Amino acid sequence: MRLKNIDLLLAAMIALMNIILVLLPGYPSVIGIVLALPLVFLLPGYTLTEALFYKRPFDGVYRCIFTLGLSLAIDILSGFILNIFPIGLWSTSWAIFLGLLTVLFSLLVAYLRRGSSIGGIRLPKFGFGIHQYILLGLSIVVAILSIEYSAIGVVQQPHPDLTQLWMLPSTQANNNCAIRLGVHSFETTSVTYQLTMAINGVQANTWSPVVLAPQEEWDRLVPIPPRYTSGIYIEVRLYKSDKPRTVYRTVHLTLNKSGGGKEEKCNIG
Repeated sequence: MRLKNIDLLLAAMIALMNIILVLLPGYPSVIGIVLALPLVFLLPGYTLTEALFYKRPFDGVYRCIFTLGLSLAIDILSGFILNIFPIGLWSTSWAIFLGLLTVLFSLLVAYLRRGSSIGGIRLPKFGFGIHQYILLGLSIVVAILSIEYSAIGVVQQPHPDLTQLWMLPSTQANNNCAIRLGVHSFETTSVTYQLTMAINGVQANTWSPVVLAPQEEWDRLVPIPPRYTSGIYIEVRLYKSDKPRTVYRTVHLTLNKSGGGKEEKCNIG
């Protein structure tokens, strides 16, 4: 890039630094915040503004308004897009997505500026009076306090513990009936669980205590004995070790056998 595109080079460098930083393990949070602020509030909007108005550049208040407004609009749309895909809304996904957008917009502006003498960083010329500067300063203070209050509220918000118990029908290689049983812990600490399974009201299986750390999962493929025919009612109960007599989670499933011999199948009743 030529010297007139120094602004685009700087924007792309900050965007790439954000991407590299979030991919590094244990990076300093202070540096991450300092680099993330321009990536979130300035760079996407600035580069998009340069792309949209490369033939008719403008200075001053309008440039700042477009830069901030388009950056916030891009942030909102990016949140919707990231939430659709499995990557989700994480600091890594945000940095990579916004960083790549900024680099893409920078390359587009550099291409549009080719052969033109217009470009580079132009310092805005503000025609503010004392009252406008006071209002601007108060707006910035309110915005900072709002963000800080929101962050504190999220941290202090109580998050109830949760454990997911699930059961799905399955078929083994020999076409016998089976179920896929699983427990997924979303608790804040390690928890010891006890599971029991009853078939048609009769105790059929009890597992040894299962210890799961936060975000850990336990699953088993449990075959159904051949002696059970149609109308197989399965109930699985989950207990916590601190309350061994209180059912914490329970799931029910009814299976019906159809066909016979090698063609026997299990269907949900």
